[in-house]
Amino acid sequence: MAQGVKDWLKEDPEFADWFASLQEDNIYLPIDPGLDDLSKEAIWSVSSAKIGNGVEKLRDGKVDTFWQSDSTLPHVINIQFNSRKRVSEIRLFLDYRYDESYTPQKIAIRAGNYFHDLEDILQKELVEPQGWVRVPLCEEVLSQESPSKLVSFFRVALLQIVILANHQSGKDTHVRQVQVVGLKDREKEKLFYQPHFQTIDFLAYQHLR
Repeated sequence: MAQGVKDWLKEDPEFADWFASLQEDNIYLPIDPGLDDLSKEAIWSVSSAKIGNGVEKLRDGKVDTFWQSDSTLPHVINIQFNSRKRVSEIRLFLDYRYDESYTPQKIAIRAGNYFHDLEDILQKELVEPQGWVRVPLCEEVLSQESPSKLVSFFRVALLQIVILANHQSGKDTHVRQVQVVGLKDREKEKLFYQPHFQTIDFLAYQHLR
């Protein structure tokens, strides 16, 4: 069971089934066609960490472990790439149900190329999150010619996830997983922007023969 799980939760069959369902090899959310998981290309660091709950816990593929900060707010996760990447979304696995006051309540995302040119691109309030929290970095837009979803991207070499406040005015924070989604393959990018036809008339002429 997860560290810090309350005794009454361990005896809850519904909770036990839910928790077991997350212990699969791939706990990460599906990624839309044309997008990629950029997380493995990054160098990860944090502003502080408790011994045994370091930065490696953010990418170990498990939700029963977590990074825990060891300092005063704000707490920071740094995600550095060796070149500028087109990033569309950040995903965090948080769980108020058994992290309680360690759960982030207000976060900011900063983006740039170096530490000295970082700028806040958004702030987000969280209300007792349980599971994956998706944080799009840009608004989704619709093409006038097609109802297919289009996404704008930030071209960045450095991202920061900043925990500004925790629930119940907690001091330190728990984050169980982080995933960064964006574009890295030009061929996949073409697939992402292709329209998704649904009617028989359009489907019949979707491919050249």
